[in-house]
Amino acid sequence: MPTDVTMPVRDVIAIVDEAGESDAGLAPEDLANLRRLVGLGDEDALVAFVLGLRDKARSQVRRSLVAERKSLERAAAEADRVAASRRLDYRIRGIAGLTRD
Repeated sequence: MPTDVTMPVRDVIAIVDEAGESDAGLAPEDLANLRRLVGLGDEDALVAFVLGLRDKARSQVRRSLVAERKSLERAAAEADRVAASRRLDYRIRGIAGLTRD
C-alpha cells in the first residue's frame, strides 16, 4: 500500500475501501465520518479528522506499551522475589547441613 503523504485524498479513501472496514483499522463510525468528509470536499476538515485519528492511534499504542511495561516490571519483581526466596532457602539448608557439598 502506498504511503506517500502527497497522495490525493480520494486515492486514500479508495485504498481504505479496497482494504475493507476490518482491515482499515478504523471503527465503523470513523470510517463513516471519513467518507462523509471526503464527500463534502472540505480538505481542512478532512486533514484535521485524519490527524485526530492518528493522535488517537498513538494514544492507544502508548497506553498499550505502558500496560505492557508495567506487566513486565511486575513479572521481573516476582522473579526477583522467587530467586531471593530460593537463595534464602539454600542458605538455610546449608546452615542446617541439608545440602550436598
